[in-house]
Amino acid sequence: SVVLSSWGESTGNKSVRGLVLQYAQQMPHRADFNGWVSIEERNEYRLSLASIRELATSLGMIHQNKTITEEIEKTSSAFHKGFLRGFFDADGSVQGSQCKGVSVRLSQSDLKVLKAAQRMLLRLGIMAKIYTNRRKEQEKLMPDGKGGVKLYHIKPQHELVISGENILRFHNVIGFADFDKMKHLGMLLGDYKKNLNKEKFVATVADLVEDNTEEVYDVQVPGVNAFDANGIVAHNCGEQSLYPYESCNLGSINLANLVKRKADGQFEFDWQRYEETIRKTTRFLDDVIDMNNYPVPEIDKASKESRRIGLGVMGVADLLYKLRIPYNSKEGYEFQSKLAEALTYYSMEESVALARSRGEFDLCSKTEYPDAKIPVAGYYEKPKGVHYYDWDALITKIQKHGIRNVLTTTVAPTGTLSMIADCTNGMEPTFALVFEKRVTVGRFFYTNKIFEQVLRENRLYSDEILAKIADNYGSVKGLAEIPEWIQNIFVTAMDIHWSDHLMAQAVWQEWIGNAIAKTINMPNDVSAEDVKAAYLLAHELGLKGITVYRDGSRHTQVLHMTSENAEKTFDVSPSAHLREYITKSIKNQYIRNQVNNALELKIPDEPMMESPIKEEVREEMLCPTCKNNLVFVEGCSLCIECGFSGCTSG
Repeated sequence: SVVLSSWGESTGNKSVRGLVLQYAQQMPHRADFNGWVSIEERNEYRLSLASIRELATSLGMIHQNKTITEEIEKTSSAFHKGFLRGFFDADGSVQGSQCKGVSVRLSQSDLKVLKAAQRMLLRLGIMAKIYTNRRKEQEKLMPDGKGGVKLYHIKPQHELVISGENILRFHNVIGFADFDKMKHLGMLLGDYKKNLNKEKFVATVADLVEDNTEEVYDVQVPGVNAFDANGIVAHNCGEQSLYPYESCNLGSINLANLVKRKADGQFEFDWQRYEETIRKTTRFLDDVIDMNNYPVPEIDKASKESRRIGLGVMGVADLLYKLRIPYNSKEGYEFQSKLAEALTYYSMEESVALARSRGEFDLCSKTEYPDAKIPVAGYYEKPKGVHYYDWDALITKIQKHGIRNVLTTTVAPTGTLSMIADCTNGMEPTFALVFEKRVTVGRFFYTNKIFEQVLRENRLYSDEILAKIADNYGSVKGLAEIPEWIQNIFVTAMDIHWSDHLMAQAVWQEWIGNAIAKTINMPNDVSAEDVKAAYLLAHELGLKGITVYRDGSRHTQVLHMTSENAEKTFDVSPSAHLREYITKSIKNQYIRNQVNNALELKIPDEPMMESPIKEEVREEMLCPTCKNNLVFVEGCSLCIECGFSGCTSG
């Protein structure tokens, strides 16, 4: 069996032994297991248990090889936390003061062990720095345990140091079981009068050295669709699932322009122009495949074998404003569903027409198209009586002529494109009707052009009302000066309950071949259970991927609130349409309960207190072009000042 040893009678020593005994008693043990046994003459306590030996052996730890093995580094995040807590309890220390700087340190002679601990910490979001040769290798006279001294060879000592905001995360995520160390760290953190230095998680590449040739691998973790790349969580694009070497070939139609005025002066959607635009852009994207210059032959081959295109939309919110349809209403959902169905139907029909003149895509015979199956969920999941188009006739055409493109539609991030086109992003609601910009000569307001026109037509436009809207999270909700009908139609991302963001994405996803880029905006006070419920609901709705964004979670708000008076004066609740869906469609009782519990309006026991200290904005949250704040919209970091977009695909 393995023998664990502990020395000392301090509160910290006792707290560690107590926790170890608690865990040991949960492991397989004999009836006569006595826990810690005191060795009085050595001021030592020992605990022996065969189960601990078996656990250590399974993790590659054997006698004379007490190290952090590959097996340990492959364990879960929960195991990482427990292992590192024990490691720092045994060999770690808390040092410093607010004046000199607080740090958590770990000293070892084995540099490989420190580097492994550094990687494990990084996987938990904690950056640590290693300082080598803090103590030089040397020969030194030391007590020999027999009353004399002896010359010993002393190995070099290295030190791992955790500092800045990383010590707060260490305290919250790992901590110490040693009560004295944990108390000391908590007191030092509590004494801070200013914010801890922000960690930028940036490493400088010192040199690139050619080191032979090795095979590389395309990693896939089904379900999670992310993997740990030496401490960095890596994942792929969400809305366009590609086979090896395929390329993104995307285009977006500005729906806000496809309207026409009726006799009464109101707008209606121009379905004929929409169809014409879909057909033309489908042909355009197919042409791009042949005209493109590809960087490597493999991409050229794969792109032409499947001829995947991603025709999508932008300006949906602006279109709904013009049509006076509330985004998160039953009418809004039904209208968006028809838009999505038309997009895929006409693009696929045009792709069949292309197949007749140019030929089907090379891999068509190896797909399910010849078997009269299509990758459109709405065709199978919605009753045929509510379909707007004759899908059976289209499937017959595909069986007869084939189809030119394996998939034709997606809704991609349109950060840059929508800036150029001066419309709202993708199928997203607008993030703010009014936001402000402060410069040396004064305060200027940027206003959604359709909303501004409505304000002027109703004699509501003024700098005072714009300031009120900007200070209300860019929303008109709850403002007495704004008529109720305007409040109902001109909704923003923060006006819409997170569950209705999912519902809006779902009505598009039913008809879109690929996936959809969509941000699920959640308020700052949501819990982990709420986020869990969001994912459960997303799965029930048939979504292929979502991006959850909790307001304020990135040290800067989702909206560009430059005013110190910015305050949200309204609450949001799920729409009746969403409630009806949950009641009628979610059969799993556990999922229904989880979702319904999360949808209940939670009134906090105490008002949330804001920190009086203004947080420093991280460098990565500043625009690299103009250094103004970035906002997070539709999965992209955008600058509303100069138009920079973190999504290079547009």
